[in-house]
Amino acid sequence: MLTETLFSPSSVVTSGSVSRSINVQRHDNFSVIAVVDNTTPAAFAAISATTAVDPTTDSITLTAHGLAAGLVVRVAADGSGARPTGLAAATDYFVIPVDANTIQLAASRANAIATVPVPVNITADGTGAFTLTPTVIAGSLVLQASNDGVNFAPLTNGSLTIDGDEAFFFEKTNAQYAYVRAVLTLTAGQATVSSVFNSNEE
Repeated sequence: MLTETLFSPSSVVTSGSVSRSINVQRHDNFSVIAVVDNTTPAAFAAISATTAVDPTTDSITLTAHGLAAGLVVRVAADGSGARPTGLAAATDYFVIPVDANTIQLAASRANAIATVPVPVNITADGTGAFTLTPTVIAGSLVLQASNDGVNFAPLTNGSLTIDGDEAFFFEKTNAQYAYVRAVLTLTAGQATVSSVFNSNEE
């Protein structure tokens, strides 16, 4: 019997890809279960440019924001207000969570998740109010197989399109693979994902 965790539910995933492969030799009959919990927050509207933005630290105060590192967001002015100087319209930014109530924004995912994150330089706080909107979740979960652990190919019916909360069950008999890999890719949004590989064979 073999039970392996492919993805832990304690991990929050944002844009990008993560994968986990396991050795399944002698396990020709197996199943994979996956649950995707969409944790992408709703838009933060009416953010006060003068009180929430601190140009000296390039930071924005959002109480209990729940935003994960690397989450893609966009910033737009509300009504006659003006965005903080340094943040452009119709532009993807990537969240740097400073603490539970404060974020910075990066110009790339790499800058957001770096050991020492690199925030966008906000030179002025703007006027009026603005909205920060996380992009809608989108992505996929794909199961792949290999006999050498290097060259993987997708399994038939082994893929899931992610556009919200999802549940996935995959079962294979007489597989005769050496390795199975799960590849999770999110192009937008954030989620917690749990996935388990099961085989009753000794």
